Amino acid sequence: MSHVSGKYELDSQENFEKWLMAIGIPAEKATQMGQSKTVVEIKLEGTQLTMVYPAKPHRPEIKNVITLGQASEVTTPMGKNTVNIRQDGNNMKGTVEAGGKTMKSTFAFTATGFVDTVTLGDITATRRYKRI
Repeated sequence: MSHVSGKYELDSQENFEKWLMAIGIPAEKATQMGQSKTVVEIKLEGTQLTMVYPAKPHRPEIKNVITLGQASEVTTPMGKNTVNIRQDGNNMKGTVEAGGKTMKSTFAFTATGFVDTVTLGDITATRRYKRI
């Protein structure tokens, strides 16, 4: 998966605010988070996946190091969560525990970007990122 490492910018999304509210984020904050233009730098070295979200006026830089195939604690704008993802071809799949709820997560990588999909019950949020 040599095309994983790189810098990406959010290009489009569906159901993200609805998903945020489903995990307990208040509607006003979910709307604000849904309007944010997210940038992330990803680096994959062996089984270590590093994701860095640059600082914004309302929050500091966020840096998470995930060990593929193991539960890893991460920090998000929603607080501390636990992820457990594994590599599956050009995808990374697993679970995220956030707000006391467990959901499925998939990152599908291509040469031009990736699609981040999370599902909680009957709500699926999709965020598409382009490589920059």
